[in-house]
Amino acid sequence: MEPSFSSWKPKRQTKNKIENRISINCPNGTVPILRNTKEYIANAKYWAEKHFNPLTEDSPGTHVNPSLFDDGRTWSYGFWKGANGAGCYNTICPGFIQVSTTDPLSVPFPYPRKGDRAVNPSISQDYATGHWWTILVRATKKDIKIGYWPKELFDIIGRSVDMVGVTGVVQASPSGISPPMGNGHLPTQKEDESARVKNLLIVDTKYNFMPSRNYKLEKLLDNNKCYGLKDGKKPIFAKEYNLFTYGGPGGDSCGI
Repeated sequence: MEPSFSSWKPKRQTKNKIENRISINCPNGTVPILRNTKEYIANAKYWAEKHFNPLTEDSPGTHVNPSLFDDGRTWSYGFWKGANGAGCYNTICPGFIQVSTTDPLSVPFPYPRKGDRAVNPSISQDYATGHWWTILVRATKKDIKIGYWPKELFDIIGRSVDMVGVTGVVQASPSGISPPMGNGHLPTQKEDESARVKNLLIVDTKYNFMPSRNYKLEKLLDNNKCYGLKDGKKPIFAKEYNLFTYGGPGGDSCGI
């Protein structure tokens, strides 16, 4: 199965190295699925219930979660929350449909990591089917169509959404110490010094890819002692797209 739309591609590669995910070669007619142990399923259900808001949503991303994955690596993941607050991480319960035969929804990034890395995720609704596709956009290679969340999962999302967001989230350990976010430093307005989100595009109802600066933006920061969030504009490809820098060191007195 393929989506009926094309993804936006940058006209040239940025200076940041695109992070390679671990790919898997599956036999014909099969797709890669993360093996779900009983402990993993229990932890995933706990995090889904405790650490996500009650809004209907579907969200791909990356995170470090030793409680869930039992290691300190950065993993890609997917999460959805739909009708009656039901939701799920990755593929531990019926929901996400894996399509790619080489790239699972949840996979660790290679490490140790040196220098800057970037990923270009995309999530868009296919108007032909109503399903929500998650795709890895690549400038010089074929995009990776990982899979989709069926429209039936979401009771209040029809042919559009009311809000689009990008987030950085941390959770304190039982000892009360909050972990680092981003690269572990408070952000500056300099792109090469901070973790960042840039070139954020929003797909309108005609499948035009619009810069997020065309829309009303709201900045939310729960804790400005241990973490920071800055915004600015950076000229890219002769246009100005929004640039957000974020992160912080965490610590034992953050309160989150």
